[in-house]
Amino acid sequence: MWIGGYVDVLTLDGMIEMKVPPYLQADSTLLLRNKGVGGGGDHFVHVKIKLPSKLTSKQTQLMEEFKREEEENKSSYSSSSNNNSTNHSDNSVSKAWNRLKHLFS
Repeated sequence: MWIGGYVDVLTLDGMIEMKVPPYLQADSTLLLRNKGVGGGGDHFVHVKIKLPSKLTSKQTQLMEEFKREEEENKSSYSSSSNNNSTNHSDNSVSKAWNRLKHLFS
């Protein structure tokens, strides 16, 4: 849930609704205080991101729009900075986008 939201999480006390913050990255861990062992311990929730295996034509169109906007933002950011770390970051974003695109094709 890149834009955030709520998910149900099974705890020792039963099912609760947990808030997922926007822009949460895969393999993050969230903490539910006082929901662990004995009611006083903490419950850790490891986040796994599940990507869809197929997209509708509308979803594909939206992903292409997202890609174009990301590339425009990347271009304007790159031209305003000559930092080598920016180039490395841009390359990483490009590689990640290509992997994501490959998953949906």
